[in-house]
Amino acid sequence: MRNLVIASLLVLLSIFALSSCATSRSYNSVNVGEFDGKLRLQWIGPDRFVYIKDTNDPFRFTRADGEVIEPETFFTDSGSLPRFLRVKKDFSPMNYAPAYIIHDWMFQELTDNAFAGKDFCIEKSALVFGEGVKTLMESDNGIPVKPGLWKILYEGARSPAAEYAVTMQVWYEEFPDPDATQEKGARFYQPEKP
Repeated sequence: MRNLVIASLLVLLSIFALSSCATSRSYNSVNVGEFDGKLRLQWIGPDRFVYIKDTNDPFRFTRADGEVIEPETFFTDSGSLPRFLRVKKDFSPMNYAPAYIIHDWMFQELTDNAFAGKDFCIEKSALVFGEGVKTLMESDNGIPVKPGLWKILYEGARSPAAEYAVTMQVWYEEFPDPDATQEKGARFYQPEKP
């Protein structure tokens, strides 16, 4: 928990520091993709969910370049935003749940090194997250287009705090293995039997 507090503070400090970096992107420079499939989240505790892959209609994000990202079942918080930001309606992680699920999947895979040989890194997971948020902002779902808000969310996803979370494996401290149903909090989640 202490690591998440440190990571949250680093996010806020780094958002503004990174906004002028050469590798930073703007809202208009990011492409729109497409979300498909069924997004199923099951609550297992405060700020703890399990994304459950629907094998008949799997949730996925298709990027403008045709790359498809399709998560497997995994644990998520559906948006690692500092709590004090969540008091603003615009900062609710559930507003952008599809983008957060794709980002969290990429983030977990990054920490697991499961994408060995693929071009997945903090910067790419942040870019895909930014594409997902922009896709949601520009679709007809009631989420307003706010480039300033997009910039804050994007910079947070590529911040030193995000890199710290990967390096220090904060992800593993907060979430049990989805198959370990006896773990604390996992009692609500029972994996489907093949």
